[in-house]
Amino acid sequence: MKVYRGETMTPKILIADDNKANIVALESIVSNLDVVIESTTSGARALEMTLESDYALVLMDVHMPEMTGFEVVALMREREKTKQMPVIFVTAVHQDEQSMISGYDTGAVDYMYKPLIPEIVVGKVQVFLDLYNQQQKIKTLNDELMMVNKDLQDFTHIASHDLQEPLRTIGYHSSYLKHLLGKNAPEEQIEATETITETTLKMSLFIKDLLNYSKCDWHFEPEDIDLGSCLGESLIHLGAQIENLKAQIVQAKLPVVRGSSLLLTQLFQNLIGNALKFTAVGQAPIIEITQERRGEKEVFGIKDNGIGFDPQKKDIIFQPFKRLNSAKHYGGNGIGLSTCRKIVQKHGGDIWVETAPGQGTHFKFTLD
Repeated sequence: MKVYRGETMTPKILIADDNKANIVALESIVSNLDVVIESTTSGARALEMTLESDYALVLMDVHMPEMTGFEVVALMREREKTKQMPVIFVTAVHQDEQSMISGYDTGAVDYMYKPLIPEIVVGKVQVFLDLYNQQQKIKTLNDELMMVNKDLQDFTHIASHDLQEPLRTIGYHSSYLKHLLGKNAPEEQIEATETITETTLKMSLFIKDLLNYSKCDWHFEPEDIDLGSCLGESLIHLGAQIENLKAQIVQAKLPVVRGSSLLLTQLFQNLIGNALKFTAVGQAPIIEITQERRGEKEVFGIKDNGIGFDPQKKDIIFQPFKRLNSAKHYGGNGIGLSTCRKIVQKHGGDIWVETAPGQGTHFKFTLD
């Protein structure tokens, strides 16, 4: 029997009882609730129905022929679709303590005893209807959020591509213009073309950093990753800087972790690039890759001998577009470390920094 109320999204409950009179009685009690009622007199059919439909609540008679309520619920808990579906056992017999424990162990959330008290039945059913409605609202919001994130990812990718193309054109023509002017051109003309080239490069790097930042929100399937390989890949990307600064990289043997090789490579590249950037004048960078065990967690780190900074400002550096030092002297756009934080959080870890002015910086992070 089915009683429809409201729209198609109205929550449904299932009544399973081998006695039709009991079903009619329960339907009468909850008839004023905004709910769709479905029923069956068979335990086996009840199991099938829970696999076919999404129920806010199942009211299950304990003693049914062929398959008891206990057996139905035990099988429900073995299936992904129904393992979280709430079930209240309805019985005419007050169970002994062990039987009640067995019922709860199979996955029941409560018991109701016959003869049923309408006010209690309505109150309990309403609680699960409200819970179901809240869960559906959250699911809808999550679905909408995923769609917005997908649109944002698509927009970021397209925008970065569309913006890079005209920048490449500007860069090409500024280089060509400098070539046409020749070495004997007025100094202000040469400086103007160099300013165009430098500004174009900065803008291109900024767009690239924005794209990397947005990638941190993309979904990925975790896989076994050799963290040492991610480190090695990042050092290849930074090879020219390392050579120009005559930097010394002290590596540690890193383990295999679960995560994204793309994001973890970006993490190392940003942290090591940061260490290369904030080097004291006239000092060759010494960058150490650290690893230590704290309790159940591995703590990884990037330690340098750079300029350091005031530890009271350590929370600011992980905020997007925040810089502690002048962009004129050190460059950058203040998005690299915020990208690092997002990558670490995406892997279920934490990132923090230990530093002092003139004492270098030690970024540390964990991965789940």
